[in-house]
Amino acid sequence: METNLEKANPILRELRQQPTKYFASITLVKTEEAIRANTPALAMISKSEGAMPTLALLVVILGEVVRFFSVGRTVNDSQLAETAKLILQEYYFLKIEDLKLCFDRMKKGYYGETYDRMDGNVILVALRKYTEERMEVAEVLSLESHKE
Repeated sequence: METNLEKANPILRELRQQPTKYFASITLVKTEEAIRANTPALAMISKSEGAMPTLALLVVILGEVVRFFSVGRTVNDSQLAETAKLILQEYYFLKIEDLKLCFDRMKKGYYGETYDRMDGNVILVALRKYTEERMEVAEVLSLESHKE
């Protein structure tokens, strides 16, 4: 059954049916691309799809990120679920594209070394740093738009 949000944004249908494939297909380089992406924020996805399906989507995405790192200490399923919950609480305004860009940058070491540790704290610190950058870019974009 298609939701109203899916009708308005067909990307959500793909995201629901093949989240790993959709997430892997996102190719962003700049924060401004994530900001301008025509997809809803996590809060809107949660409102449309429900909190549990949104959390399940986040767990899938986080699982992909965690598997990238070859570390001795990693997260278990319970910790992934808790991290997903905290992301939905704190970063509800981000889009899936924001997560992809942040996590790709994390993989490239933008937010520091993992030092044989990958857990919710490492992920949340990276998201905080990304969000700070994102707010700066959004402010510049807003000022440019206002000048026009």
